[in-house]
Order: sequence, then C-alpha cells, then structure tokens
Amino acid sequence: FVKSVLIFIVSYAILIILNFPLVSLLSLSGGLFFGTIVGGLIVAIGATLGSFIFFVFAKYFFDDFFKTKVLHHLSKFENFFKKNEFSFLFILRLFPGIPFVIQTLIASSLGANNMKFLLATFLGIMPITFIITNIGSNIHQILASGEEFGFHLIYQPQYIIPIIILFILTFVGVYLKNKLK
Repeated sequence: FVKSVLIFIVSYAILIILNFPLVSLLSLSGGLFFGTIVGGLIVAIGATLGSFIFFVFAKYFFDDFFKTKVLHHLSKFENFFKKNEFSFLFILRLFPGIPFVIQTLIASSLGANNMKFLLATFLGIMPITFIITNIGSNIHQILASGEEFGFHLIYQPQYIIPIIILFILTFVGVYLKNKLK
C-alpha cells in the first residue's frame, strides 16, 4: 500500500511538472484506487509537490523572462498581491477557471514566497481535489455493481452534486478573474 501511494504521488507530481493535459483523469483514478479521503490527500500532495517543483524551477531559472513577458500583463494584480499574498494565492488555487500551470506561472512572476505558495496550493486545491476523487470513488461502486455506464448515471446524487459544485467553483473563478480585469 505504501509503495503504491508513493508511486502515485511521484507520478502525479511528474505529470504536473510536465503539464500533462489530462491530469484530472489521474485524480479520478486516485479516487477509484484509494477512495475519496486517502485518494484526495495523495492527489493533493502529488499536485502540490509537482506544482512547487515547477514553481521553484520557473522562479529561479526563468524569473527575468517571466518578468519581462508576463508581469506587465499582471500590473493590476501586483499591488493587491503585495498586500494580500497568501489570500491571492489561495483564491487563485481555489477556483479552476485558470489552468493550473498558468496559476503557477502567475505566482512565480509575482515573486510569491515559497512557503506561502506551498501552503496556499495545498489548501486551495483541496475542495476540487476531493470533488474529483469522490467522483472517482463512486465509479468504483459502478464497476463493482456491474451497472452499465451511460449518461443516466449522472443524475444520481453522488455524481450530480459534486459536478454541480465543480461547475459553480469554475464559474466563480471565471467571474472573479473577469472582475479583477
């Protein structure tokens, strides 16, 4: 069990570092293989670890490039960021309206503190991580019952409620992003 958890965390971190486009499928499999709680924790750890490694790499090796190419687009955020660094990072991570790698590059470009970035990432991705691993965990129940996959399953409360919450968080994230512009 411990080996499989470690392999999953390292694999997840590597896929985050490489900006793998379908990493949410791995989050679903975390719920499928490990359940909602354990799967959610190891997905959050893997995502945080991979994001932190990417953040440190971008911050220390491409800082000048990002400051000249990206920071001038973020000038509206810079003052708010300086006053509310942790809150900004937490809100950035809480809503999935902006791709994960772009969130990391924004934090890097703004010169976020390493520990604040690490903590805000871990806490900010928790709600969405547990929603996705909950869906993955419920897929296990379908496989075990032998029920046929189809769109009729989406109307069951254990699937529709997490999906609605995920959509709400996405729309709130997009709304806040547009509001800050």
